[in-house]
Amino acid sequence: MANHGAELLPEGFQMRLLGGFLVSVGARTVDDAAWRWRKSRAIVKLLGLTKGHRLHKEEVLDRLWPDQLPKAAANNLYQAIHLARLALEPLLPASTASDWLRLQGDNILLDPRCGLSVDADDFEVAATAALRAHDTGALEQAVRLYAGELLPEDRYEDWTIERRETLHRLHLSLLMALASQHERTGDFPQAIGALEQAVASEPANEEAHVGLMRLYARAGLRSNALQQFQRLKESLRRDLDADPGPDSIALYQNVLAGHLPPGEHTPIDARRRSRSRPSPERSPAARAARLVREAPPHLPGNLPASMTSFVGRRRELADLRELLPTTRLLTLAGPAGGGKTRLALALAESVRRDFQSGAWWVDLAPLADPALLASAVATSLNVREQPGRSILETLSEDVGSRNVLIVLDNCEHLLDECSRVANALLRAGPTPRILATSREALCAPGELLWRVPLMSLTAAAKPSFEDAQQSEAIQLFVARAKSSAPAFALTLENVRAVADICRRLDGMPLAIELAAARARHLPVAEILMRLDDRFRFLVGMRSMPDRHRTLRAALDWSYDLLGDAERLLFNRLSVFPGSFTLDAAEAACAGEGVETAQILDLISRLVDRSLIAVEEGPGGSIRYRLLETMREYGEERLQESGASIEISSWP
Repeated sequence: MANHGAELLPEGFQMRLLGGFLVSVGARTVDDAAWRWRKSRAIVKLLGLTKGHRLHKEEVLDRLWPDQLPKAAANNLYQAIHLARLALEPLLPASTASDWLRLQGDNILLDPRCGLSVDADDFEVAATAALRAHDTGALEQAVRLYAGELLPEDRYEDWTIERRETLHRLHLSLLMALASQHERTGDFPQAIGALEQAVASEPANEEAHVGLMRLYARAGLRSNALQQFQRLKESLRRDLDADPGPDSIALYQNVLAGHLPPGEHTPIDARRRSRSRPSPERSPAARAARLVREAPPHLPGNLPASMTSFVGRRRELADLRELLPTTRLLTLAGPAGGGKTRLALALAESVRRDFQSGAWWVDLAPLADPALLASAVATSLNVREQPGRSILETLSEDVGSRNVLIVLDNCEHLLDECSRVANALLRAGPTPRILATSREALCAPGELLWRVPLMSLTAAAKPSFEDAQQSEAIQLFVARAKSSAPAFALTLENVRAVADICRRLDGMPLAIELAAARARHLPVAEILMRLDDRFRFLVGMRSMPDRHRTLRAALDWSYDLLGDAERLLFNRLSVFPGSFTLDAAEAACAGEGVETAQILDLISRLVDRSLIAVEEGPGGSIRYRLLETMREYGEERLQESGASIEISSWP
């Protein structure tokens, strides 16, 4: 405890910013709940990030309360400082100055006399010194100090971005320098380990991928080198929508032709060894065998290769990466063609290194018989049935003790059985984790349901070229149009039409991709015009799954899973061109096959099945809406039935 009013100083103040925020005062760790307010914790973080750990009050106000009036912002500042002091020194007497967090004139500071230690500072100093010294031991020690991304819980705060990127780049520089040192001395396994960390930290790091290709080739592991090039291509397309550079391609072609690439550095004794016959321990075959034994193994699993780049969804992917460790069963739910499968694959790819027993993909779309679901999962995980035991028992025993991620894709037509199997697998042990995609929740114990949003659109009716480029939906259209017609580009002349296409398709990824494929033969203005007949016009390639080959097929898949009353109501709701209230739905849609008293429950089921969106209306009221594509589909179904509904008198 601090000795207030005396010359004695506190016994230590340690702050962790790398990998997550944590403060220790002496032997006491400050609990999250002790901060009471997010802003009180933010002030301490800001001071920890700042050189000298001192900030002018105006800087803090500008960063934490930029939109508030000066008086209100100042009151919030003093309240946050007060709560931060209480968190750091819970027994601090009233009106007593803090030994740690101090006000000095117009400045707020963490007192340097308190033995302040901030891990980000320690890492930066050690890393800079290690890179300057080119010493392997110092590089390794600095790498160990990097406990993870800076303040991952504040990833989108403006005041963290620059420092986070600086430390991330410094960490990558350490790994690349460490790999270079190990390669120079011929220690390939250690060099590979450093580069694998670099790739895990930044999957689109082309230099690290090329280094791995070179090391594998020099060790005689040609197939590993060629596989690394494929990983490079996938990462660049997914993260940057780019292709490998000419140097990477040249190295790949040399390895493919069987030419051993030169090392980044020639080992000191290379000339001496070249004049004599290598000993068995130093022969290429022996070194390759040692590399196989010692190099980090490739992660098990069967995730399908991504055939297209991953566009947008960066914030969603970051949120899901934080959510996944908090639940055993995470279900991504959304409408047909909403991008659930692609997002689940990107998430599984990004976290697969966290699962020692691998990430395993189970495509349930072709499966019609629920009784075969456990067998399908076992087949995907290479688990064999044992005599006298059910396949679910065998599967549960196998995965119960394994740190494994199982992805169940397209669960909506097998909900009850998916729930039963998922529950059995998760009860078998504490380590298995399940990621599911479905039009609706599995309703399994412990399930966390996450609604997949549609891709962002431009807010402006007449967006500027710069605004349009920020839209995820437009980014997706451009990327897929370029795949179909390489000369395609977003221009001042076509930007309005592209934005209108994406808006009319509600930001639905599948519909946008199908429309963009038409850019091979049609200008975007004509694509927009032909959306009036979207269900005949939006047709994909034969290689696509049947349910995604046309927009109609994707919606048929969902529609066919509905009950009779649900279909009737869905068709009738298509008469509303915009949002509607429950009262309006009851007044307009009750009739043969659908009673007024049923409509609330039926609407709730359609919401659960991702066919109706819920919106907040005036005064906190609830309104419902069909996406335009859904509405046109329901309208066609309504016309096919010969029914007709008028809604002119209902809100």
